[in-house]
Amino acid sequence: MLQDGKILFLDKIALERDLFDDPELAIQMIRYMSDSLRELTSQLRDVALLDVYAKTIKTLERLGKKFNTGQNRWDIEIPLTIQEFAMVVGTSRESVSRVFSKLKKQEMIEMKSRKIIILDWCRFCTLLHPNL
Repeated sequence: MLQDGKILFLDKIALERDLFDDPELAIQMIRYMSDSLRELTSQLRDVALLDVYAKTIKTLERLGKKFNTGQNRWDIEIPLTIQEFAMVVGTSRESVSRVFSKLKKQEMIEMKSRKIIILDWCRFCTLLHPNL
């Protein structure tokens, strides 16, 4: 978790009964689980197959889509240190720091406290999707 939250438990028998009684709920749950599995598979593929630069960019892209707080620029507020971000990416802190430095030099990102600002989302996306 990136912020404080609650842990809730579901009664398995009650959930099965509710899913049986409400097919629309069952379909929504299947869709949600399918989307989650697809995202996890994509993340695992990225960790296994991409280099550090590409993994860092893809992780920023994912976080940008989930945690964008800006209008014109993509402000990603993530309460993670660079070390914790590196663990998410699956690499060392030093490697992530080098990628962030390169992105700053290219004027792709700014970093302020625990906020990463993607200055030009369209240009940023072309780093891994050059055909866009």
